[in-house]
Amino acid sequence: MIALDDSAQVLQLVNTVKKHFPHLHIVARAHGLDDTYELMDAGVLHVYRETIDASLRAGTDALKIMGVRAYTAQRAYDLFLQHDEKSLKKMAAARHDRKQYLNVLRKKIEELETLIQSDIHENSIHTHTGRDMSEIRKEDEEAVEQ
Repeated sequence: MIALDDSAQVLQLVNTVKKHFPHLHIVARAHGLDDTYELMDAGVLHVYRETIDASLRAGTDALKIMGVRAYTAQRAYDLFLQHDEKSLKKMAAARHDRKQYLNVLRKKIEELETLIQSDIHENSIHTHTGRDMSEIRKEDEEAVEQ
């Protein structure tokens, strides 16, 4: 497990470990996309991006606060993460060609829009919460007024 604050040190440690212990599985934390790409290039199979988990957990909690059932919110988390990880590999492969990279990003956005629309139709918030969103908004407004 490698979780250092200095990205250059992380990469240096990865290269050293891979040189001396080539069969060792490395789990590494990345600070951003550039760090993620570099770790993937170095052969790290288990790269964990700092911001993705916190962002998805915040989104999941926001859905639950809005009245979406926990399992539905978790399903949205799982679907997004699966899509993001699949897209990440394509983005990493295309990142040195700006035109190709932008095409991959556009496709990622289109696929995500389709995924969201499909999930909305299959898992309507009204169906899962049994509540009208106007009722939830009214409760939120009343809470703010207090």
